[in-house]
Amino acid sequence: ESFGEIASGFWQATAIFLAVGIFILCMVALVSVFTMCVQSIMKKSIFNVCGLLQGIAGLFLILGLILYPAGWGCQKAIDYCGHYASAYKPGDCSLGWAFYTAIGGTVLTFICAVFSAQAEIATSSDKVQEEIEEGKNLICLL
Repeated sequence: ESFGEIASGFWQATAIFLAVGIFILCMVALVSVFTMCVQSIMKKSIFNVCGLLQGIAGLFLILGLILYPAGWGCQKAIDYCGHYASAYKPGDCSLGWAFYTAIGGTVLTFICAVFSAQAEIATSSDKVQEEIEEGKNLICLL
């Protein structure tokens, strides 16, 4: 099937929003590899940049998840799910595990964004800076 053959414009938009969100998360994963060598990008902390990108990706994922049930009003969904199916009303159909997994992944995306902010706070403390100046590479603060 081609993209144009997707039954609902809402489902097409869902596919685009989810793809953009996942692409951004893949870019964050790639950039995170460089955190071992580089601490900033354009004078901004790499932790803050990654956290911001994770938050933006999470917003795209939320948009996709919100738009998906709106597509149940299309004729193809009505044929499969009965005449009671309409936008946000699945009729005789139900949400599958993939939708709930996507919700869980979106929640984890926002949790990772918060962890990025906490990583910035942890690495910018005076005690950490002293350890770095002493030449230590692995620093564990309790």
